[in-house]
Amino acid sequence: MTPALAELLRLLEARRDEVEEWLAAEFAKQLLPFYCSVDVRVSDHKIAPIDTNLFPGGFNNLAAADQKRAGEAAKELLARQYPAARRALLITEAHTRNPYYAEHLAVLRGVLEAAGLEARLAFASGEATTLRGHHAEVELVAIERQGARLVAGDFEPDLVILNADQSGGTPEILAGLEQPVIPPPRAGWAHRRKSAHFFQYERVAARFARAFGFDPWLVTSYFNVCSRVDVSRNIGLECLARVLEDTLADIAAKYAELGVADRPFAVLKADAGTYGMGVLMADDPAQVRSLNRRQRGSLSSVKDGAAVNDILVQEGIPTADRVEGLVAEPVRYMVGAAVAGGFWRLNQAKSERENLNSRGMLFWPMPYQAPAGRPAAYATDVVARLALLATTRELADELARSGGG
Repeated sequence: MTPALAELLRLLEARRDEVEEWLAAEFAKQLLPFYCSVDVRVSDHKIAPIDTNLFPGGFNNLAAADQKRAGEAAKELLARQYPAARRALLITEAHTRNPYYAEHLAVLRGVLEAAGLEARLAFASGEATTLRGHHAEVELVAIERQGARLVAGDFEPDLVILNADQSGGTPEILAGLEQPVIPPPRAGWAHRRKSAHFFQYERVAARFARAFGFDPWLVTSYFNVCSRVDVSRNIGLECLARVLEDTLADIAAKYAELGVADRPFAVLKADAGTYGMGVLMADDPAQVRSLNRRQRGSLSSVKDGAAVNDILVQEGIPTADRVEGLVAEPVRYMVGAAVAGGFWRLNQAKSERENLNSRGMLFWPMPYQAPAGRPAAYATDVVARLALLATTRELADELARSGGG
């Protein structure tokens, strides 16, 4: 671990009360998106978020105590932002064959019920069905729109909670509802961009770093975007190569300043999308200029077949974490402003410089009360909450641009 990162970890622990006060004051100003998850990379020279998901799908991977903590955090959030809410409708992803997603929905329904809500689950398309997991099954009710409200028979929700990322577009049934919808439909991948999130994260992290006197690079990553790219037709590849070259040079300069011996690399990924799709690692601009068929396919489309036109070029962060001998990265789950817990994402087929959110990944509970002896445990949760703060600013900007829809 570099001296700069070791000093940051010591600083955060020593000033924990001040850090918590700073975060609490910032969250008090914001409308929170109910839940989110943050993928974090902890290396030997920095700790930073690499993705923030507003529609998390892995509550079943949380330890039992953390599932209970999530319910308590949801109750606090409802009391603050939606005190009159008694009934909630959870809109789920449309896919039905993933048993682990059914397990997740069963746990998430339990979280809502623990928060005091009567909950129903439904597809945005409206039909009733049953989703079956390995150890649980969930009933999805039929819904329809009556005027500007969603109803399920005689069940009329006070609150609509989205657990569908809308990669294929925002369903018309969700447009202009009178009921509060959280996260808002504009938070879906039909509208949201990772670059907008990381732009806000840079600003939040810079303010936090100024407040506590450290280099913000230790908790951020360089990034840029190439727009109007069509990898399948060789459109925009020169932009990608140039931006990659500049990003690698910036990383190399910082490595030289801090005495980091690693070879710089960057991550090329779709600016909108999820499930780890549309991702490519590169440490030489020549790799972009000579993409093979598989790499072109990876960068051309994401979930639901959505085409990739904007590509984020982001500083790569090698993970230093290992669990059961496998490379790992922490994923922290938040409900409201609270870290409920999380898990380790492991991958038996990947190295510390690769995308772990891909085939071969496994999950290992990483409880809220992290095991002793992990120096970066508290810093991981601080960084995750900084990413949540960035998300609140990102959503506020998006809603302002769209007129609140």
